[in-house]
Amino acid sequence: MRAARHTASQQPPPPPPSSPPPPWLSVPPSRWALARFSYALLLPPMRADLGWSYTTAGAMNTVNAAGYLVGALLAPRWLARHDARALMLAGMLAAAALLAAHGLATHDAALYALRGMTGVASAATFIGGGLLAAQLASDTGLGLGLAGDSVGPAPNTRFDH
Repeated sequence: MRAARHTASQQPPPPPPSSPPPPWLSVPPSRWALARFSYALLLPPMRADLGWSYTTAGAMNTVNAAGYLVGALLAPRWLARHDARALMLAGMLAAAALLAAHGLATHDAALYALRGMTGVASAATFIGGGLLAAQLASDTGLGLGLAGDSVGPAPNTRFDH
């Protein structure tokens, strides 16, 4: 049997041009959920100002991680009631408000509670944003490069093969 030859007329047509991705997709999720990363930057002055031991400082971060786990476990319930965009936006607003509240807290117990709630809000932001990015890639054929916790620098890149 002869192998079929492909000519220019037999090649599939190029994919239709897609609309550009929404501007928020160009912002890495690390910026969407600043609360998740800001702690490491703020820890040295916080330790000095609050007189924390390394144990207390580490416990604050552990509470944040536990909050993130709780948020990740609750995300399927939230997504059953709300769309991914609403989840991401609610998480962003909550994380911003909770970060602001950190500056008003004067006791470790309040900071532990705020760190836990910030973890929950960060999970909502990351999960909602990740789901939106996946839906966009599926709906438009855009190839998204994921690098750790952030959308890669080329959200407009197409992967046709």
